[in-house]
Amino acid sequence: MEKVKEGGRQLIAGGTAGMIEVSLMHPLDLVKTRLQIGGRHYKGLLDCFGQIIKKEGPLGFYKGILPPILAETPKRAIKFATFDQYKSLLEPLQEFQRNSLAGLMSGITEAFVICPFEAVKVRLQSEMNVSLTQQKSAATMAGEIIKTNGLGTNGLYLGLGATLWRHGVS
Repeated sequence: MEKVKEGGRQLIAGGTAGMIEVSLMHPLDLVKTRLQIGGRHYKGLLDCFGQIIKKEGPLGFYKGILPPILAETPKRAIKFATFDQYKSLLEPLQEFQRNSLAGLMSGITEAFVICPFEAVKVRLQSEMNVSLTQQKSAATMAGEIIKTNGLGTNGLYLGLGATLWRHGVS
């Protein structure tokens, strides 16, 4: 019973950490995405911030935040919880090997969870000069991606390889 309680605490702690991280970092992530996909529209970082405020209002910085909230909360919860589970499975190994492999395995697990949400987030963030009231919902965007490109590595799992590498080693 104590292991179940500890697992629950890990899920809650990880989920809460993910939600706080997204809430604080999303505006910067949005600006980064805008500069990456439409850099010629901006003179630089401050100009990008200014144009978003002017054209989309302060809430424009939270465009596309639902997919990251929906992804980060369970992602962090899963990473916290699976890390300890994988460590238990790898008990016979030396501590360094056990921790390294458990981190790799929990990161890979995390990557499979987050990839579809990131695909939707990037598509939503790439809609420049669209007000929040005109923006498609995350569900609508996900449906469009699935209809156009499917569920696989050309659709919702586009970028899975890079995501596996990024989360496997983080």
